Amino acid sequence: MTELVNDHDNLLIFGDFNMPQIKWVPIANYAPDQSFQLLLDFINNSHLHQLVNKPTRYRQNQTPSTLDLIILSDMNLLSNLNYGSPVGISDHVTLSAQLQLCCNLQRKKTVHTKFYTDYGALNHDISNIDWETLLSSASVNDNWIIFKEHLVQLIHC
Repeated sequence: MTELVNDHDNLLIFGDFNMPQIKWVPIANYAPDQSFQLLLDFINNSHLHQLVNKPTRYRQNQTPSTLDLIILSDMNLLSNLNYGSPVGISDHVTLSAQLQLCCNLQRKKTVHTKFYTDYGALNHDISNIDWETLLSSASVNDNWIIFKEHLVQLIHC
């Protein structure tokens, strides 16, 4: 997972982590079991932030818990976090936020390449070629390739 953090400037991880044992707010001094400590260590060691600070799951006869998390690399990536009503029969609140994007718009560059040909010089050069000797192959295709190569070379000189 550390490659994920190292390879991306802006990171946003969200979902239902199903770790009710972690007490996100207030963060108390307690010792969660090893599997939960891995998540906490990852967040802390990667300099990430966990944004959700209220319970997101309410079930009758159970203590409300913060299961749905939003983990990000920059606290400025999201704003206006809202805790909404559950959808349907879900026991999880809905989370919504505004994603803050910064786009660098760049104008497309159009490159125009123009070739200018001196037709007088081209006509002179073409006239000085011994075409009979040059195009002596019995193959029309071979002669075409030779003619084309010479013509392109004369045009681009």
